[in-house]
Amino acid sequence: MSEDDGIGSKRRVAYVYSAQLLETCDTLSKVPKRASMVHSLIEAYGLLDHMRDEASGFCYVNDAVLGILKLREKYERVLYVDVDLHHGDGVEEAFSFTSKVMTVSLHKFSPGFFPGTGDLCDTGLGKGRWYAVNVPLEDGIKDDRYYQVFTSVLQEVRAQFNPEALVMQLGADTMAGDPMCSFNMTPVGVGRCLQYLLQWQLPTLLLGGGSLRLCACIVF
Repeated sequence: MSEDDGIGSKRRVAYVYSAQLLETCDTLSKVPKRASMVHSLIEAYGLLDHMRDEASGFCYVNDAVLGILKLREKYERVLYVDVDLHHGDGVEEAFSFTSKVMTVSLHKFSPGFFPGTGDLCDTGLGKGRWYAVNVPLEDGIKDDRYYQVFTSVLQEVRAQFNPEALVMQLGADTMAGDPMCSFNMTPVGVGRCLQYLLQWQLPTLLLGGGSLRLCACIVF
């Protein structure tokens, strides 16, 4: 991530590789071999991370983009659906010029709220124009209204795009009690949205997202 030091220059994050450090980290009991797996992804995809040239939005490696690229090896059209509180800007940018990947993001959009992108008018570029769908939502939205908007948008997206595979980012920071305190969703509401997409019976990749603390509470 770039950071302005106040005199016009920028500092950038570097990835430092150490075989000895990887070996040590691989022994951690929480997620065995995780360090090696992450390094393999970074090495294979040329430091492809949240944006094309920088990390951002709490993300160092963009697992959604990597998953979509892998699915594109087999499937012609891949749909990405992001229900995280924040706009899925990195994935949208990665595929903004292609008509083979459609991105749909339902998110909070207001002045000063990160990342500041995802306006209703942002629809993609070049051959990818109309293949980015952004749905800004108001604070306080609850399960029933969210589901109504979600299904209305996705029904039309499916009819127009006819996806062959699906990637869904299930950020939990839309839920009531999250430190962001913006939306008022419950696990049941998010689950209904997931169930709606699973009914399509497409090859589907599910990814986690925001609110790690809330997710930990739900799991444990």
